[in-house]
Amino acid sequence: MTWQSLGGSLTIAIKAISWSSSTNRIDLFARGTDSALHHNVFNGTWSSWESLNGLLTSDPTVVSWGPNRLDVFVIGTDAACHQLFWNGSAWSPSWISLGGILMSPIAAVSRAVTRLDLFGVGTDGGCWTQWYNGTQWSGWDSLGGLIVAEPSVAAWSADRLDVFALGSDYAVWHDAWNGSSWGGWFSLGGSFTGRPTVVSSAANRLDVFAVDNNHLIQQNKWNGSAWTGWNSLELQTYSTVEACSASANTLEIFAIGNNSQCWHRSWNGVAWDAWESFGGTFESAFSALCFSGNTTEVFGLGNDSAAYSAVISATTPAGIPIG
Repeated sequence: MTWQSLGGSLTIAIKAISWSSSTNRIDLFARGTDSALHHNVFNGTWSSWESLNGLLTSDPTVVSWGPNRLDVFVIGTDAACHQLFWNGSAWSPSWISLGGILMSPIAAVSRAVTRLDLFGVGTDGGCWTQWYNGTQWSGWDSLGGLIVAEPSVAAWSADRLDVFALGSDYAVWHDAWNGSSWGGWFSLGGSFTGRPTVVSSAANRLDVFAVDNNHLIQQNKWNGSAWTGWNSLELQTYSTVEACSASANTLEIFAIGNNSQCWHRSWNGVAWDAWESFGGTFESAFSALCFSGNTTEVFGLGNDSAAYSAVISATTPAGIPIG
């Protein structure tokens, strides 16, 4: 596997996004060593990193609700959530405060054009949410609970949100919005060490990944009618898991092994293939983009504080170098 250095002087995790699966545009965001937001663009070739300013105390979260639109959310030094957006021709003139006093990075999702939903941990340990309806922000509202790590969220339709978080008992807890109300928190059990990761590969399908007390990756699946229970995927990691889906009922997952290398595994709709190492030496969790045509690009933060990128294809046999 060949990794390409994208340079930069970065810290914490890199976040990647594409406006659609058919475009060749990729935007990367990361907190710099100067605590500002840094941005890089691929539009046929990679640009240089640029500073978008700000003073971040968290890694950024980025979401797109349509072509030529990006919304970035961070926690500032005042513990409030701050937003910066790209409107297709320019970035907003300055950071916009969305208020709140939050103790975790933001989880963000778009489930319809101009609609955004945000989630974070409040000072009371509860999960707090704020949403944008296309005209204005709602203000923060509590979903309750007692959670100890950044939540994760997925939307598989315009009227469905699924939020997952690590509870104070270190189990994974789940709450869902059905288009009119929240269902309330319920436990998926287990005993874990950090933020769970969720991905939806089809309507009414959810896959949740979390790292247990033995640092092994565990998976729990919602098949449309029931949760299957936790199943070990047998890789020991000290990072969170990154997951994405290129087509219905397929999955790509990435994690840092205990040798600091990037490890990858694919689900083809029927079975998991074997774990394969993509090498490298990485400092934090990955970001990955799954495109139509079964191509995935993965990004990681190297031990030299630079960003690295690699492209994989489901049609390329495991172990064959790419690039």
